[in-house]
Amino acid sequence: MVACTFCVALLAGCYKWVPVPPDTALRAIEEQEMGRAIITAESGAEYDVRSPWVRGDTIMWADREGRGSIPCSDVRYVDRRELEAGKTVGLVAVIGASIVATLFALAAGGAG
Repeated sequence: MVACTFCVALLAGCYKWVPVPPDTALRAIEEQEMGRAIITAESGAEYDVRSPWVRGDTIMWADREGRGSIPCSDVRYVDRRELEAGKTVGLVAVIGASIVATLFALAAGGAG
């Protein structure tokens, strides 16, 4: 159980937040390519949203509190979550090496 929790924590670390210019972000949202984003308004307010969409000149989203929205003209910038390939490859290598080491230790223990 501890190993599973550790792997999930490591996997979450394989992502990074990348700033995206508002016009590029709006295009990605319109094309439904942005599953999760942090939208920063001109006022400094931040909105952590999932599956946003654009309707007219407004970015909209639904969450547990209901629906939220912000006019596109009020968006200062958008951070998009992206997978970091290097960290992911490292995680897979560590997990693979751990499995091999465990199997080797079990085999060596059973042979004696």
